Amino acid sequence: MELYLMRHAIAVERGAHGVEDDAARPLTDEGRKKLAGVCRGLSYLATDWDVILTSPFVRARQTAEAVAAYFEMAHLLQEVPMLTPGHTTKQLSAILKDLPPVKSVLLVGHEPSLSQHLSCFLFGTPKGKFSFKKAGVACLEFMDRPEEGEGILQWMMSPGQLQRIGKKK
Repeated sequence: MELYLMRHAIAVERGAHGVEDDAARPLTDEGRKKLAGVCRGLSYLATDWDVILTSPFVRARQTAEAVAAYFEMAHLLQEVPMLTPGHTTKQLSAILKDLPPVKSVLLVGHEPSLSQHLSCFLFGTPKGKFSFKKAGVACLEFMDRPEEGEGILQWMMSPGQLQRIGKKK
């Protein structure tokens, strides 16, 4: 299975006028614009997801919706509370194991949780350090279903790298 981890795009700052709840922070216009470039870059690397799972927080859901719309995969989108901050990789793995047989999954979530999940999937511990920029993506491969310590990192790219790939063609 291929597992793609994507951090949400740029959202309004915490405490922004009119947005009192952290879970309700939407994407900014800049975030949406950069995300479009990220999608163009992703189109050269990964477009065959069987399911797209997203945190229900507004900024993650809007990111996942934009990606799903770009790739005409809105029907694959599902909200998963385990992608909100504070959940363990074991909890997330349980959700992934409950999926029907799939080859490729995109997860859209938040920091520091995504770095911790990435570390657990690669090393079996959440202590690894990664620079997971907003709208950045990591691709892991597993022989079967995702298990802690069993992932193989295929690539990890910042949004800037993905945008440059999208501009080359």
